[in-house]
Amino acid sequence: LPKYFGSAPDLVVMGPNEGNNVGLITPHSGTVGGAVAAINHGIPAIAISGPLIDESNPGESNATTLAALGMKVIEEINTRYGIDLPPGSGLNVNI
Repeated sequence: LPKYFGSAPDLVVMGPNEGNNVGLITPHSGTVGGAVAAINHGIPAIAISGPLIDESNPGESNATTLAALGMKVIEEINTRYGIDLPPGSGLNVNI
C-alpha cells in the first residue's frame, strides 16, 4: 500500500459482511480474513458483520444498514476510548 498511497493506513475497516463471521469450511468469513491480512501486516483492523434484518426477503441487501450501524459502533468506541489500536490488533464487530 505505501507504494500507491505513500504510507500504510492507520486502520482497516472490513465489511459489512451480511451473515456470520464464520464459514462452513473455513474458520472465518472473508471479512475477517481481510482484517486478519491487515493485522498480519501490523495494521490495526475492524471486521463488521451482521444478519439480514428481513430474512423473509433475502434478495434485499442490508449492507447500507449494516455499514451505518458499524460506523456508529466505531464512532462510539472512538468517543469513549479513542481508536488507537496497537499495531497488529483488531476487533470483530457482530451486529
